[in-house]
Amino acid sequence: MSSEEPYKELLRTIRVFIQHYKAGQIFAIESDAPENFRALLLPLKDALAEQQAYLYPVRFSPPHEALPAQRDINLTRELRRKTDSSRFREIEFSTSYKQIVLFAYGFESLSSEQLDGFLQASNFNRDGLLRIPYPLVLFGTSDFYQQMATKAHDLYDWKGFSRYFSPGYALPKPNHTFPYEYLENVTLDPDFALLEEFHKLQRLIPGDRLSLHDIDKEPKTLWEYTQTHQKVLLTGPIGGGKTLQLLSTLTEQSESSLAAIKSGISTGDVVIPLYIPLDRYKGEQAKELIRQAIARYQTHTPPIEDMLKDYRFCFLLDGWTELPAQVPKERLIRAFLRYQGTRKHQLIISGRKDLCPESFLEFESFKHYKLALFDGEELEAFFKERCGGGQVRKLIQRIRQNKMLVTEVRAPLIARMIAQLWDQDKQLPSNLAELFRKFVTWRLERITEEGNIREHLMNQASMLAFHMYTHKMSEIDFGKAIELFESNRSLSIPVLNIPRLLMSAGILSYTEDDLIQPQSTQVWAFLAAYHAHQQNIDLFDSITSREDALHWLDVLAFCFGMNPDLDKLNDFSAKNAHLLGVVFHSILYAFGEPNNIFGKGLHLFGLYTLHTDPKKRLSLRKQIMNLPKGKEDPQELLLLAGWFMDLKEWSITDKFAKVVSENSDKSYKKEAYQLLVVSSFQQKEYEKSEHLLRKLMEQEPQEEKHRIFLAHTLSCQKKYAEIAPLLEDIPEEKQIAELPLLVMSWLEYKEPLEIFEEVLHLLYKYSATASVWHRVSEALYDFPQLCIPLVRRACRQEPTNEKYLRHLFFSQARLKNSAKTEEILSLYTERFGDTREYNEMLVSLSFMQRNWVKVIELTSENALEGGVCAAMWCHYKLKNKSQALSLASQKNTEAIETAEFQYNAMLVEFMWGKTKKGLLRLAHCTESETDCYFVLEGLRLLEEELTLHPNNSELRLAYACFLRKSQEEEKAQQERALLKKENNKINWKIADDIWNKIKVNRFCQKAKSLPPLEEIQKIARDYEQRFSEQQSESESQPTDL
Repeated sequence: MSSEEPYKELLRTIRVFIQHYKAGQIFAIESDAPENFRALLLPLKDALAEQQAYLYPVRFSPPHEALPAQRDINLTRELRRKTDSSRFREIEFSTSYKQIVLFAYGFESLSSEQLDGFLQASNFNRDGLLRIPYPLVLFGTSDFYQQMATKAHDLYDWKGFSRYFSPGYALPKPNHTFPYEYLENVTLDPDFALLEEFHKLQRLIPGDRLSLHDIDKEPKTLWEYTQTHQKVLLTGPIGGGKTLQLLSTLTEQSESSLAAIKSGISTGDVVIPLYIPLDRYKGEQAKELIRQAIARYQTHTPPIEDMLKDYRFCFLLDGWTELPAQVPKERLIRAFLRYQGTRKHQLIISGRKDLCPESFLEFESFKHYKLALFDGEELEAFFKERCGGGQVRKLIQRIRQNKMLVTEVRAPLIARMIAQLWDQDKQLPSNLAELFRKFVTWRLERITEEGNIREHLMNQASMLAFHMYTHKMSEIDFGKAIELFESNRSLSIPVLNIPRLLMSAGILSYTEDDLIQPQSTQVWAFLAAYHAHQQNIDLFDSITSREDALHWLDVLAFCFGMNPDLDKLNDFSAKNAHLLGVVFHSILYAFGEPNNIFGKGLHLFGLYTLHTDPKKRLSLRKQIMNLPKGKEDPQELLLLAGWFMDLKEWSITDKFAKVVSENSDKSYKKEAYQLLVVSSFQQKEYEKSEHLLRKLMEQEPQEEKHRIFLAHTLSCQKKYAEIAPLLEDIPEEKQIAELPLLVMSWLEYKEPLEIFEEVLHLLYKYSATASVWHRVSEALYDFPQLCIPLVRRACRQEPTNEKYLRHLFFSQARLKNSAKTEEILSLYTERFGDTREYNEMLVSLSFMQRNWVKVIELTSENALEGGVCAAMWCHYKLKNKSQALSLASQKNTEAIETAEFQYNAMLVEFMWGKTKKGLLRLAHCTESETDCYFVLEGLRLLEEELTLHPNNSELRLAYACFLRKSQEEEKAQQERALLKKENNKINWKIADDIWNKIKVNRFCQKAKSLPPLEEIQKIARDYEQRFSEQQSESESQPTDL
């Protein structure tokens, strides 16, 4: 028999099996070795594709220890999970394949115990195969089928066909080592069938100039860009194909790396792509996400720490902007940036730039690319391929006439939906909401012909979607979903069938841990909007914050598509103008090309928010600035001014507000002044802001909000003495929120301990929040003994607040309390893990313990803020002259602007004869307004250095200057006079100039006079006990009814 005969006979038999397939029948392929499936898979896939059938491989493997659920494995369950998955449904609904054939293999990888359980469970649940309407092919060894005949004989009898297969040559044994098994299983993953159809139509174009200097002219695929760029940001519109691009990169890179390994290249030299979807992220550490990504394709995973050192990864993070607001996504991105910072790994992140532009500030250093939408020719080619050539011209003409769809249809997802619906009735939906309604209805029509059942399923799905949106749920427990369906049931459909029917329609799917989730976020948003529309629910009532607006953004868009209610929009904008920018493209559903100034302004506002191209924005800004002439409705102009102020477009805000202030009556003039005050304050024009506020206070001298704003403005100008008189007339309960400002003002004329006791009284009396306790402690930053009891209280009220615990750590560190700082650092690690802030705290602790070598190691491994400064000091103490001088001479870094850097550089240069440079550093330190701790610590370190180098006249001069800066004038003059007598080589012309420009720190003597921490903590405990007793007494008093 020729080598082609086994294939021909087997393929012919499988075709017959598929043609005459009956539910529950199994085609069994028996082979000598489990690895022989590789020789069969590709020929079988190609042969079935000729018949418009898709071969869908299903790999059975032992449960991975890293996956969240440890389920029993059985044939029916796993096949149902695969066929209910979103990508399987997309292949069924959205590709040209007319049939899908399941190909199950890999049973031999199960242990003996697992295989026994698998066969028994599969035999028990065999009737479930009758509900899987797809031909099933099993591939196994003779031993596997013998055990099936013995332990699952009923299932064994379901074999409709049985054939033996041998490729005629020996294949290599399976390689289960990482990354070989991982890469091979990625390349075999059937979920990527859609990529073949859509990826070839997608292009990338250079994005906005974040930090780009070398934009390529020709668009490429994302995978090609990963070959040259370490950090890539991919943006695109809804349905633009961001996920498809990342998955294409996953498969292409896996195929390339696998081929490289087979050719003999070391596994440590190839790139291993990891796809990490963020739609279900709940705050796990980055290492756990990496573990889960590998576990999808790898049976056994080495320790993650070892893999990060031994291999090169390309992290593909999908859906950055869709992360819930409550999860700590900044910590997540910092972790991945830290991994990527080794220059060994690559990082690619996708997101919607329109959804939350400010969240992309994290990605300033990324190479930015965005997905190119279809142009006219590509769109026509796409519709010709999908709809046939006859009706394409008519379809394109209708799209161009529809202003609501002409832009959106250029996205691949929307184009595909229109193509599918056009095939049905040759009708074009009027807008996106109508498009999605027809699309969901079409999906439901494929599973039931009865209209009342379809309507019932639509209502059930929309009710569940709205419930999950309201409770901000990305998945829901099966039992909870059944309860909701039961409460809303209006037909006699068995309630347990509803999830199955919605899964068959491609609306719902199961997660890996058996929860129910939506298959498409956009379809889910439409269904939530459909429920709100049907039940006449006002979504604006749910939006009270920016996070709410972002959460409901897509739902609002669909609601406006179904019913553009302008009255509700105007009511909402009058109360929440600062949130309107978030929902701009929802509003554009309601406004076409308006003629009035307010409508034009709103339309331009939406476009301005949408566009990020600087040239386009400049053009729009000119149009906006020309809108107000002085005769418009002042209320509408103020509304527009407020919206642009939310975008931090101060010049536009000022223009609109100024027009109102010059052309309106007193009530509108006051509002315009208030906008101008905020605008000037945000632009740091504090004198202008103060001037406007004082004009407002002439009209309303008792207005509390003007007094408070003026207090903040004066604080920014360091006019602390003027703050207290403004705020002391305000009732005590309202003073609490502004207590930090009062503290800074009181410090001008009260003793710190007196202020501390007054603050404790107010904080306990009015049960202040943790935030107020913490902000007051920050106002007392110069006095760490006073900070510690306050910030400790904040930590007790909010133990999970990372910022408070860090503040407590550094306050203890300033007092050189090594034992306490170690204890706090241990607690921080336990609560928050190994973060960048942890490394900074570890550096501080090592510094305190004089472990100079460890500090150098830590600062070189992590690009820490202040790391250069700390490393320079350590090299100085270790007498590493070249390293210390090299760090001291650094330029173009933020660190050199700090007084700490200048101080350390001064010591280095004085020590090794760079006197002229050292004097410039000394001038910088003494002329700047530095905090009290810096002055006293600098003085202490200079005293320590002078005990080692008593004859260093430059150090003695620095010591005299710091004595003066710390308010010890008499001692400073004595030290300076003594130094002058010795006729040393100091350039006294420069030294005297430095001396005369010293800015004295007014708090140093107050800090020195404070009692020790133990006494201050006793005062704090006494206040706490006193107020606890008062509270207990008040609670025990009888109540008059």
